[in-house]
Amino acid sequence: MKLKKLTIATLLCLLMAFTFAACSTGKSLTFQIENGESVKVTLDTTGGYNLLEEDGMITVQKDNEDVLNGMFLTSSGFDTYAAAITASDAVILKATPSDSPTFYFYQFDGAAGTETTFLFKIKGSDTAVIIASLASKEEAEAAFDRLTFEKVK
Repeated sequence: MKLKKLTIATLLCLLMAFTFAACSTGKSLTFQIENGESVKVTLDTTGGYNLLEEDGMITVQKDNEDVLNGMFLTSSGFDTYAAAITASDAVILKATPSDSPTFYFYQFDGAAGTETTFLFKIKGSDTAVIIASLASKEEAEAAFDRLTFEKVK
């Protein structure tokens, strides 16, 4: 009898664990950056989104199709990309703050089509991210808006 109660209790606990896991609306991954920092990336996964990592690269999928692909940069890498953006024919959709941007949202025409790109520094960190998409501007923004990046203490 005692074994039966224990088995039922164990099954109930497992069922609750699976139920809570199925109701999860987010996924997080922590990355070790070459500058020694750790960065936690979190994605709101509702609506068919998924967050993946491969060889230190970030991929956001919607319904198993890649929407965003990105990588981490050091501060000097950010500066190199920022200088290239401003010197190119990229269309800068947003750059904030305006006097010394730490966030760029831009588009340019590449060999594979129009690329929508986000380049930004992670707050309180010496790490930056560049993440790009060949999907429409709206699809790229929708996926990007589901992401958060934070330096892990």
